[in-house]
Amino acid sequence: MKKIHILCPEYVPLENKGEEAIIRGTIDVIFGKQEELCEYHMVDMNIDKYQYVSGLHMHPGKLFFSDWRSREFGVGFSWEQIYSSFCSLLRNFLNKFFPFWIRKPHKEATRLKKILDGKIKGPKKYQESIKLLKKVDFIIAGHNGGLDEYVCHILNELHEINIPFGVFGSSMKPNVTQKELLKVFQKSFENSLFNIVRNPFGYRWALKNFPNCKFELNPDPAFGMFPTEDIQTEKIIKENGLSKFFEKDVIMFTTAEPAPISRHSFEGKVGVFQKVEAHRKFLANLLKNIHETTNANVIFLPHTIGPNIQMDDRLISKDAIKRAGLDSDERVFLLESDLSAKELKGLIKRAEFIVAERVHSIIGAIGVRTPFMSLASDKDTRVQGILSEQMELSDLVYSLRNPSNQEAKKKFEELYNGRDKIVERLEVLNNIIDEELKSTGTKINKIINNLVK
Repeated sequence: MKKIHILCPEYVPLENKGEEAIIRGTIDVIFGKQEELCEYHMVDMNIDKYQYVSGLHMHPGKLFFSDWRSREFGVGFSWEQIYSSFCSLLRNFLNKFFPFWIRKPHKEATRLKKILDGKIKGPKKYQESIKLLKKVDFIIAGHNGGLDEYVCHILNELHEINIPFGVFGSSMKPNVTQKELLKVFQKSFENSLFNIVRNPFGYRWALKNFPNCKFELNPDPAFGMFPTEDIQTEKIIKENGLSKFFEKDVIMFTTAEPAPISRHSFEGKVGVFQKVEAHRKFLANLLKNIHETTNANVIFLPHTIGPNIQMDDRLISKDAIKRAGLDSDERVFLLESDLSAKELKGLIKRAEFIVAERVHSIIGAIGVRTPFMSLASDKDTRVQGILSEQMELSDLVYSLRNPSNQEAKKKFEELYNGRDKIVERLEVLNNIIDEELKSTGTKINKIINNLVK
């Protein structure tokens, strides 16, 4: 049987296991247990030649985008971070005050169209990628929040050479209001064979701005990612010397300091560094309370370990453990291994409870019926849209807007003691999610297979 080649045209850093979970979930939702029928191609802005990584074809980002267009704002004093933040600010400035600049596709988009259409050969160093990209049968865009105006230009250019596409799992761009940018999105949505949104906020934005296009609201594809088999999870536990650890109940933690936490939480603190300091103290206090009031062992999971040091959750976890005075305690363990998204979901399945700041670790927990307490910013639209509104789990979310150690302790005790009831709720919720994703996967699979035939 012919393998189907699918391209995700957005940058997906595999070091962020939430990002990986969306990709793996997309494959599992569409192809089920027959993932060998699919060859998945992706974009990596940090490589300069083709790589094959964990069953995925990784292509140099510079074939698709200018480097400065993909840079994101962040906190840090390194030249790399300062340059990235400057590029992000410049891009946003141009979009806001001179939006007409985005009408024309960027040069990499038009070049890629000519390369794949055989009009030009393309750079010599990219020939291995080019050879493989010419096999692409279908494009699935919309990964996470990656569907921006540049991705739309890629979609629209490749559509002109008869490469079909659909949008699945997108957060859309609720903050985009400029008419020139909306026109670029409009063209993509009109050409797309399906527009499936993962967040109610993005869904409402799409319905309002593109009333003549069809949109569907569906669970995040990451909900549909299969965890590793139990035997493989047991192997990971054994390899990390945790067999005895799991003889007792285990509470897991995921930590994070993205913009919603480092800039929009802890209202009484001014500036990023004060907020980060307050965040670390808060985590340490919560960990200490859990250690004192339960008999469970605690494992911190490395849900994101890059692509830069600011995105390495292990550093946050290590600091919180140290501040709690538990860095030598036999009941607290920081797992530092680079595990896949499927492996982490398999581990979360073994937890009695998880305290989570990483949204996709919560999505993983929901999928394996593990009760949780979400620590989140009120500004995080994924938490407010997906968890609170779409999944109706707002009572499992604790706001970090102005957190109190005593309130957080009380909230944890309430949820932890009521975890059996939460499991029952998650069981019912998962039946709904599974049905919705199964229906969507069947539809997308049929569309792609009919085109390939």
